[in-house]
Amino acid sequence: MLFLFALRLLLPLSFQSAGETPEKPEVAAARTLPQEDAFKVVPPEAPALQRAIELFADLAEDEQISLLADVERRLSESQHPRLQRLLKLRDRACRELKVVHKPDPGPFDADFYAPGQVQRGYVDQGSTVASEFSERFVGFGSNPRYHGWVWYDFGLNCGVGTWGPLEHSDAPTTPLLPEEQLSNHLLGFIPDVDRLVAWLEHQLDHNDNLDLLAEHFSNPYSDLDGHVVTEITLYDAFSSMSGVDMPDVEVIAFARNILGDDSFVSPIPPGSRQTRLFETIHAEFLRYFRYRTTVEYIANLYVDPEALIDGAHEAIRERILYFFHLYGLEVAPLRRQWFRLGDRGSLISEVDQKSAEDPSFRAHALEVADEINSARWQVAGCTYEALRARGLLKSVQ
Repeated sequence: MLFLFALRLLLPLSFQSAGETPEKPEVAAARTLPQEDAFKVVPPEAPALQRAIELFADLAEDEQISLLADVERRLSESQHPRLQRLLKLRDRACRELKVVHKPDPGPFDADFYAPGQVQRGYVDQGSTVASEFSERFVGFGSNPRYHGWVWYDFGLNCGVGTWGPLEHSDAPTTPLLPEEQLSNHLLGFIPDVDRLVAWLEHQLDHNDNLDLLAEHFSNPYSDLDGHVVTEITLYDAFSSMSGVDMPDVEVIAFARNILGDDSFVSPIPPGSRQTRLFETIHAEFLRYFRYRTTVEYIANLYVDPEALIDGAHEAIRERILYFFHLYGLEVAPLRRQWFRLGDRGSLISEVDQKSAEDPSFRAHALEVADEINSARWQVAGCTYEALRARGLLKSVQ
């Protein structure tokens, strides 16, 4: 059965939760940061930087590593207070964040959950089905602009490494390619920014009641024909705002593992009971989705006020920056305030109430953005200097 999940209707531009009054679109649009006021680091696509990147790629690997070490040295010697604070947090993140390898859980077992239903099977990445899945199921939410290999897992409550396990280490390490590291620095990101953001999300993740939901929706998505595409999860499908299939296998797995209800067997007959189960699945996904995306937005905006946010959620950018203005950029107070508020709806309500009493709320949000971006400029500037020292860059213009 194809269950059309109109996520945009449930999560409109104002980013409200159940019971909140939606803002008119023109009001929500007025609350977003004016693009002309956004801080600008010269994008790596600029011709001069593109040429520098090409020359960097032609260097021997040891020369590339030496240049990147020079960037790190220049960063460590900088007197910029915000940058130094980020580097200390990065070092703490590298020490404290547990990073593990998470094997592909594979699709749910049809023989176990719904005997007689079609077995799940991975399709070729070049197939028509794979192309269709990739186009339809583009995950909605936070889209970091940096290359990374460590991401926070809301089910395991730790970091997950793309290339396998990593022991705790006082020395930040990264398996990223040198070109990827250089690209990060040119965008103003410190080394190991991915581990810093994952650690921030770990610091902000306080709702253990969502762990089972996170694990369920991290499993591969399957259509009614049993097609599974590598790296397309239930979370990707449900958050894509596209119609999703609701096969008995995944539905019964949810009923048993999340709801503790063993009464459903395949085939689930159409009717009010099936409808209630479908509605419960979507309601529980939304509860997890709203929580997870808010944590991701806070963590990513903490290092990049220009982090990509899907259009329907753009109005939350200024609210989170104003949240930073209210409670500062120290992690511990921000964590306490987020724990006190508990969820995204409460955060928005408090920020909206306080900003309504502050005629300069937009200026304050922009001041915070400028402070965060000033560290990004230092990173980019140190990278330009390292490139110039080796004759790879004359001007960024």
